[in-house]
Amino acid sequence: MIEEQGRVIALEPGVVWVETLRKSTCSGCAAKNGCGQGLMDRLGVRERRGTIRALSDLQLQVGDSVVVGIREDVLLRGAFLVYLLPLLMLFAAALL
Repeated sequence: MIEEQGRVIALEPGVVWVETLRKSTCSGCAAKNGCGQGLMDRLGVRERRGTIRALSDLQLQVGDSVVVGIREDVLLRGAFLVYLLPLLMLFAAALL
């Protein structure tokens, strides 16, 4: 499971809005010049806050610290749908 620390900023019935702090990983990476994150780091977009809408049945309050998690298989399925499926469709269309 991939996890990220966050803070509750708003509540709705069955849903919480969580604010996370994005961190740069460019300090330890050897591919700084060929990476989009490295470009964003050079442009000054370093530590920006991200907002996530998460389902929750817990009794949380605004300001509570939480850990948001996503399963690896869900992440891989999403990456497949976003990146590989359009590429496969492009090749199929080219063959037709």
